Amino acid sequence: MCSKAKRILEQLSEEEKKIITEKIGEADGLKTSEEASYINKLLEEVEVYHIDTCSAMRQCGACCLEKDVVEEAKKLYQKASNTEDFLTLLNEAGIGGNHLRLEGNKILATYEECYCDTPKKVDAMHAKYCECSAGWYQSLFSEVLKKRVNVKIIDTILNGAPVCTFEITAGK
Repeated sequence: MCSKAKRILEQLSEEEKKIITEKIGEADGLKTSEEASYINKLLEEVEVYHIDTCSAMRQCGACCLEKDVVEEAKKLYQKASNTEDFLTLLNEAGIGGNHLRLEGNKILATYEECYCDTPKKVDAMHAKYCECSAGWYQSLFSEVLKKRVNVKIIDTILNGAPVCTFEITAGK
């Protein structure tokens, strides 16, 4: 399985990848304990060079979404009578952080701790890392609803908030 650091680098252009790897080194041969620190440095460096990593991080998040989770969510969607019922079923199944709710025409997803182990392995993970979770939600809801959705990061624990909050809306 490809490392998360490599997956992020693969989403960058060749020129961007060269800039970053010349500064912080290659991702090859990283031990699991080193990867979180490498990712954090990568996110710090892309910011210095004004390289947009939102797409790369979201793609990485989509890769983290397990097929069996998508299949379970699809089954729950078929059982649900409406969107609110669907979110209740997802919460009961433990999919999406257990705190999904409908607010108007928006789905709000919140969770009180990082579910990913990577940010827990460094003292102060860069807040851009949360684009990975946004990509996870985007992929899940797009696949289940069979339409593109938009995910906006409202605030995150890595940004200093007490909870992570994502807003999910129908795509345009």
